[in-house]
Amino acid sequence: MSHSLLPTPEHHLILHMIHLLAVIEPAEVNQDIGVISASVGDNVTLRCFYDSQVAMHFSWYRQTLGDSSTYFCGSSHSNIITFGEGVFLSVEGTNKIDQGPVSETIQPGGSVTLNCTVHTGSCDEEHSVYWFRQGSHQGILHTHGRRCKHISSTGSPSQSCVYHLQKTNLSSTDAGTYYCAVASCGEVLFGNGSKLFVKE
Repeated sequence: MSHSLLPTPEHHLILHMIHLLAVIEPAEVNQDIGVISASVGDNVTLRCFYDSQVAMHFSWYRQTLGDSSTYFCGSSHSNIITFGEGVFLSVEGTNKIDQGPVSETIQPGGSVTLNCTVHTGSCDEEHSVYWFRQGSHQGILHTHGRRCKHISSTGSPSQSCVYHLQKTNLSSTDAGTYYCAVASCGEVLFGNGSKLFVKE
């Protein structure tokens, strides 16, 4: 079954629930499992397998609203519905993160400012921004939870926002790779990381 994924103003995709009438006998439902990734406008095929001789009714069910969701194939026979293990469809929209600098070398006692630029297309929801260092036991280092100002060009439907993490009086214990993570518009995005070296 192939469903056309079409972009909407909310960058959602349309995936209609399909009902199939197949000729099979009662058996375990088998379907694609794991994660399927697709971009806005792509076509996606979700497969459900059967091998038998008795007429049964098949339906597709999704766990949550929106097109990024877990989809289950369900078969019904004699008022009994059997479900497959489910497959998660991840729809990648126009949101993305640019993080900088890619790497920076600072002398002990110095300071640095790390940047996280969030591009959210036409979505104007509030961002929850988190900074953390790879391998650090400190957990989240800093958070932002407010709307940001537009920095896009005039007339552009997209929105870009910049968040900063400032580190001062650096020592060797501050060295490492820092990441920003942004929760916005129904998804969580991660930057590619900024490597910080602290040495003479």
